[in-house]
Amino acid sequence: MVRRKLYDPNRPRRDEVEWPSTFWRHATITRDDAYACKFGEEEEKWGIVGLLHDFGYERWPDPPDHPLKGAEILAEHGYPEDVINAIKSHADYLTDCPRLSVMDKTLYACDELAGFCTAVAMIRPQRIRGMKAKSVKKLMVLQKI
Repeated sequence: MVRRKLYDPNRPRRDEVEWPSTFWRHATITRDDAYACKFGEEEEKWGIVGLLHDFGYERWPDPPDHPLKGAEILAEHGYPEDVINAIKSHADYLTDCPRLSVMDKTLYACDELAGFCTAVAMIRPQRIRGMKAKSVKKLMVLQKI
């Protein structure tokens, strides 16, 4: 399998959008490139989708601007349509952007799970340090998720 780079010299630069540490923490957790490997897809592309799915959120946090404004910027910089569709479809309130592909559905699931794991970590005295999967599973059962 030949891997092609998704980056181009005109891609959005880090200074074009505010990138607080909470954004990077969430984006890193949401990276779904491990699932790409499982499904035989392009790992780099799926990793980028996970990292960029909330691109522009700090500047435009309100629906429907998030994630549409970030998607516009990514489109201007030549990101592939399937990447942009996955990013747009992770928002429940964009009914005209259904989750059709495996990448769309996986991003949505990873995004939701990342948020839940973060919430679990926030109620623990040690936060994320030492947190085990059983802590998350226990609360999922209690919450009937």
